[in-house]
Amino acid sequence: MPERNSSEDYVPIPHGDSRRNVAGRGGAVFVVEINGRAEAMMGIGSTSIEAQAVIWGMWVAPAFRRRGYGQQLLAAGITWARDLGLESVSLEVFPANTAAAALYGAAGFRPVVANDAPTDPSQALTLVLSLDSPQSGHD
Repeated sequence: MPERNSSEDYVPIPHGDSRRNVAGRGGAVFVVEINGRAEAMMGIGSTSIEAQAVIWGMWVAPAFRRRGYGQQLLAAGITWARDLGLESVSLEVFPANTAAAALYGAAGFRPVVANDAPTDPSQALTLVLSLDSPQSGHD
């Protein structure tokens, strides 16, 4: 693990293991560390769209998938956006990534357009979560 700069802001993410938020300008990166190794991460930041955040990346190491880390990272990012007073969170997912699409759907993310189903599997689907929706209650 790289040496940490003492000016970085580390905020713990609750629930077991070692998690931290490395705050950045206009965004945050949430990391799940297990035995001193980063095994999952999610990056979120502000967008040019007023009152909206974007999840720009999310990854969980294959050995640690289906253990709830994705849900916990999403919850942390949603809380981050809500705490800033933002109204929605967006992200893109490829339709072939069915596990990620199911995770986002269960969290309340919906296609930007009701029939937003790309015919080209290499085209990403844009999903948005309204932070005032009942399913976004990841406090």
